Amino acid sequence: MLRIVGIQRSISPREEFVLIQNHSAMRIRLRGHVLLAEAHLEKRADDAIYAFPDDELVNPGGYAVLFTGTGISKWAKTKDGSLVYHCYIGRDESLW
Repeated sequence: MLRIVGIQRSISPREEFVLIQNHSAMRIRLRGHVLLAEAHLEKRADDAIYAFPDDELVNPGGYAVLFTGTGISKWAKTKDGSLVYHCYIGRDESLW
């Protein structure tokens, strides 16, 4: 099961992100999981929905961070050597 474990709101989409962790005992594929922003619940705004197109597998206890701004999706290491998948919505405005 993927869970949202943190949200960093910002007026800059480059600095805004959602941190997701795999809380299951199995690797989980990101593809097909969906995040809805509050704007979707309030106004049914179609641009407030994000469905992961990434076919990456997140290991048990592993993380993915979804940035609101633009970038190239990739695996990156944290300071302690853990792997985190970085992915991007590609928006010009903040969402969360």
